[in-house]
Amino acid sequence: MTEKEIVQALREKAPQWISVEDADRRAPAGQRVLATDGAFVGEAYRTSADTWRRYDDFRRWCDVAGHCVTHWMPLPEAPEEAKKEKR
Repeated sequence: MTEKEIVQALREKAPQWISVEDADRRAPAGQRVLATDGAFVGEAYRTSADTWRRYDDFRRWCDVAGHCVTHWMPLPEAPEEAKKEKR
């Protein structure tokens, strides 16, 4: 495998930011994801009414300056050690 192929394979595995404008790749309603408004990155979820809520305090994610969620990505899998501890 060439270096270029290795880099491409790693890029395909790495999480990528998804635009909230991409109707084909909307975050599932109620699923915790990473979200950003371009200034802040945090855990959030999209509601069935298509609004975004911060997961920490359930406030609607649009502040007085008009910063709203622009992109999201799935949360990474939990480490194996954490999965074993929950059992």
